[in-house]
Amino acid sequence: MAKMSLREYANAWLKDKGMSATQAKKDAGKYKSIAAAKKAGSLYYTDKNGKVMLAVYAEDLKGPKPGARDSSPRPKLRPGSKSAGKNMGVMTAKEKAEVDKANAENKIVREQMSGSAASVEAIANKALSRADRAAADYEKDRKASEERRGPSAGAAFNKWFESNKTDYKKEGGGFNMKKALEDFNASRKSGMSKGGMAKRGGYMKGGLADRRTGMFYNSQSPRGYK
Repeated sequence: MAKMSLREYANAWLKDKGMSATQAKKDAGKYKSIAAAKKAGSLYYTDKNGKVMLAVYAEDLKGPKPGARDSSPRPKLRPGSKSAGKNMGVMTAKEKAEVDKANAENKIVREQMSGSAASVEAIANKALSRADRAAADYEKDRKASEERRGPSAGAAFNKWFESNKTDYKKEGGGFNMKKALEDFNASRKSGMSKGGMAKRGGYMKGGLADRRTGMFYNSQSPRGYK
């Protein structure tokens, strides 16, 4: 393939785009290198001296002319689909909208990830503060709930047994825990603790103690009472 001249390449490019040289040079000031102009799809760029130049590499002049078509048939839009616009090929307007949305979301993520160290630290501290407040609120609610419920059964029994354990000592050592637990449960059901009851022989068998002296009993009385 014969090498093209710059003029031939430029004319072929302009013909393919349907533009005049004046129209193509309109945005040349936006690009300061060949690479930038090519990436934006521009034929021209402005060099460091402010001169408008063709954005063409030497390799471009060895290839096919811009706009040259191969022998394979070009893809076509699906029936009923709206084109995304000029130079967008077979991309539909709906597909372009999806691409634009994805690009916008990716841009937001990139900006967040490239944030300053100070902003990242501020976000982290804010998250930690929320976690600390949540933990403090949980602990406060837990203590309030415990206060409403009162001590657990285990804690209540331990306290009760500490005051009454001498009554449950075994001769061979140790304690009769089964009997202690039975008495503890009975005291909870009656609303009294054993610490506030008479010792065995007192209020253990229902009703008053069977006292043999005092104001309740008189052995000389026919009925046993004064």
